[in-house]
Amino acid sequence: MPAGEEDLVVTHGDACLPNFVASGERFAGYIDCGRLGVADRYQDIALACRSIGGNFGEAFVEPFCRHYGLVSLDAVKMKRYQMLDEFF
Repeated sequence: MPAGEEDLVVTHGDACLPNFVASGERFAGYIDCGRLGVADRYQDIALACRSIGGNFGEAFVEPFCRHYGLVSLDAVKMKRYQMLDEFF
């Protein structure tokens, strides 16, 4: 995908760890879905990575991204969506 293009998907909008629900060791659902909608996938990736890094350490961000299927992160999009989140 060329730089600057949006990769639109359905996003949670606030994909931080407190909004994920687990049952045992498995994902069970989301809460606080007020910002659910269509957006660039980095809307969720950027906030999830920030939350994972802040709660568990930066060493856990790369495995999360790898399991998500990202080969490399778009640093510009990461910063943009993390900064935009500060307005909410």
